[in-house]
Amino acid sequence: MIANYAASRLRLEALEPYLWRDVNDLDLKKLWEYLAYYLYLPRLKNQQVLLQAIAQGVNESIPRSILRLFCLQP
Repeated sequence: MIANYAASRLRLEALEPYLWRDVNDLDLKKLWEYLAYYLYLPRLKNQQVLLQAIAQGVNESIPRSILRLFCLQP
């Protein structure tokens, strides 16, 4: 079970090759169900690991100047 998962790995190992082929968005609950059910997808320790990976991805995709503007980062 994976206890720490990078956002880039989530995208490369699960989302792009398997889950985003035919859809533009994916519900977090459904994503967790897929990760728990399909053996070829990464096995995460718990939902918190998934949420941390998603938060990391969001943080990496938003320019730091915007985060500072909204006081979300020093």
